[in-house]
Amino acid sequence: MAFLSGKKDNPGEAPLGLSVAAIYLIIATGISVILFILNPSEGMPERSFAQKAGTYTWFIAFHMLFLISGIGILKKKPWARKVAIWIIPITTLFSIYSWFNWQWRGVNPKFYEPLIFSVFTFGWNGIWFYLIFRKSSKDYLLQETSQQIAQADRKG
Repeated sequence: MAFLSGKKDNPGEAPLGLSVAAIYLIIATGISVILFILNPSEGMPERSFAQKAGTYTWFIAFHMLFLISGIGILKKKPWARKVAIWIIPITTLFSIYSWFNWQWRGVNPKFYEPLIFSVFTFGWNGIWFYLIFRKSSKDYLLQETSQQIAQADRKG
């Protein structure tokens, strides 16, 4: 569980948890896009063109932001952490809303199904949020920016 503690041997080295979270963002995007392309509407009730367009738009937008933030974190860009910190909670809430909306249109779920889905979604995305949000991740991403500013001051 070293990757959860944020401790690192080399100060210039990325915290393992941050690297794992960034790789997760990239892989999750890839898997989601592949599954979406293979069968975009499996199990979903029939929807209008506007509903489909809205679903596809948010899907593409959220997953592009996941991909961009994952790559940005691996490239030590501080803005990428901010993108991930915003997009993870938004997608969590949107996923839960979409699931509830989808379930109650065509199916009458049992009481515990939405509860289990919500707890799992909050827990799973909470892990990634924690790994990206914690102080060691912020310090690592800001480290290079601080060094660049200091070098520019010395040259100037």
